[in-house]
Amino acid sequence: MDDSFFNLYYRPEVDSTNEWAKELARSGAPEGTLVVADTQRAGRGRRGRTWSSPRGGLYFSLILRPSIPPELAPQLVLLTATCLHRVLRRRHLPVSLKWPNDVVARGDKLAGILVEAGSASRGLSFAVVGVGVNVNGPPPLEGATSIETITASPQRKDQILQDILGEIKAGYLAYLKEGIEPILADYRQGCTTLGREVVIFGSHGKAKAKAIDVGKSGELLVEYPDGCRGWVHADEVSLRIR
Repeated sequence: MDDSFFNLYYRPEVDSTNEWAKELARSGAPEGTLVVADTQRAGRGRRGRTWSSPRGGLYFSLILRPSIPPELAPQLVLLTATCLHRVLRRRHLPVSLKWPNDVVARGDKLAGILVEAGSASRGLSFAVVGVGVNVNGPPPLEGATSIETITASPQRKDQILQDILGEIKAGYLAYLKEGIEPILADYRQGCTTLGREVVIFGSHGKAKAKAIDVGKSGELLVEYPDGCRGWVHADEVSLRIR
């Protein structure tokens, strides 16, 4: 990779690219440090879920160090999801965004994002942006799909990675200058969760609602059957589209 923004580390197999990247970040690795693996033994998704990581998929984590407060770290999920959506749409794939952190194709999961932040007394110390994309091979799990499955053709992972990183870099630099609003506008346009009936699973049980909007910190505005509205946060709930 000849882009000076990125500093690439590669291993054929790791427990988790996010754990590896966090170790590097805590040791002072600069922004743009990128770790890539062919497979993960213990890949993770949101809320501790396992991310199946067979060979053929694309798994990477990127260290960023934006000057933002820790509570705005979820904006990096919106940014990354939007960038993935743009790249995959340019490849004519039938993808959309499922709140908060998935890219889906015809309802099946194609890619996922996990952002983990390290905070310091003065704000965000680092953010690790982890991405998994099902590229080649059959779907790793029920309810998932892969690019090869959709296109009926094996794909070049190196080219897909290069395209995604180019979009993330451009989007991130624009985000630092312009804030989240331009990204949020694109995210909303690509998010098929909005306008749908959803079931929210939280600490107080489950509730039915309609997804209305996505806020600046990545939270979801929902309307309950009685007409009341409220915000739900990705780290507090699970959500199923009805």
